[in-house]
Amino acid sequence: MEPVVRSVYGAALQTAMLLGVPHEIKPNSTLNQRFDVEKNAVHPEGVWPRVAYFCIGNGGHMLSSGVDGIPFVKSRQHEATNANLFKPLPFVLRLITDDLTPLQRAKYAMRRQETHGGQTYYAYYLKRMDNASLDVTMQTRIIDKGITTTSDFVPSTSDLVPQPPALPNTGAIPVTSTYITVSTLLALNLTAEDCKELLDVASIIYGDQNYAIISEIGLCSGVDKVLALTDGSNYKESISTQIVSFISAFHQVAFTASGISGLFDIGSNEPLMTTT
Repeated sequence: MEPVVRSVYGAALQTAMLLGVPHEIKPNSTLNQRFDVEKNAVHPEGVWPRVAYFCIGNGGHMLSSGVDGIPFVKSRQHEATNANLFKPLPFVLRLITDDLTPLQRAKYAMRRQETHGGQTYYAYYLKRMDNASLDVTMQTRIIDKGITTTSDFVPSTSDLVPQPPALPNTGAIPVTSTYITVSTLLALNLTAEDCKELLDVASIIYGDQNYAIISEIGLCSGVDKVLALTDGSNYKESISTQIVSFISAFHQVAFTASGISGLFDIGSNEPLMTTT
C-alpha cells in the first residue's frame, strides 16, 4: 500500500514542462469534465498548468474487523490512471441565496450548482494552496539502523568534473543507504471555519456530520480563468484541471473541528551506489 500515488497525467505534465513542449489535455482526464465546469475551456498556448489546488473525498477507506472484533481503518489505493477521487466531497455547499462572498470565494475553485433535498446549492470542490513561501531544497539523507541523518547538499567542483567509479569485475554493485533528495514541504491546511463548512456539507448530503471524513486527497494542477458572475463580481475558476497525485489520509472532521494541518514532502530521491 503506497501512501502517495502519482498519476499518469501529472507525469505527462512534468515531462511537457521539462521539454518545453505543449501539454495536451486528453478527454476523460479533467475534473472540469467530471463536474461539468468550463469543460470545453482550453488553456492558452505556452502556458502550463501548475499544482495550485487540492481536492478531498471520503471514499479512500474501508473498515475491517481485527483482533477481538476491534474495527480498524484500511486504505483503498488509487491507480495511476485514475482521474478523480473515489467519492469526492465539496469543501463548501451554500444555498444559492447564501453564497460565499467574493473574498471567501477566492480560496476555492471548481464551483457548480447541485441539488440536495430539493434545494439548490453552490458547491466548491477545489481549495487553493498558498505556494508563495515554498522552498525547494536539495539534501543528503543517510539511513543507518532506521535513523535518518539529513544535511544540505551543496554541489562541489568535483561534481563538474566527475570521474567514473572503479567497478568490480564480478558481483553485484550495491546501492548505499545514502540518498540525494529534492524536497518541498507542502502544507495542506483546513481552518476551523473550513471544518465547519465541511460538517455542513456532510449534513446536507448524508444527513449526518459523521460522514465528513477525509480519506483521500488529490493534488491538482490547473490554469486560472477569470469569470464574471451574475452578482457582478469576478471569480477565478480552474480549467484544464487534473489530479497529479493521490494521497491517502484519514481525518474524521467531527473529532478535529478546530482545524487540520498536514505537511507533505513533495519531491524525489536518488540512491547513490557504492563500489566498496
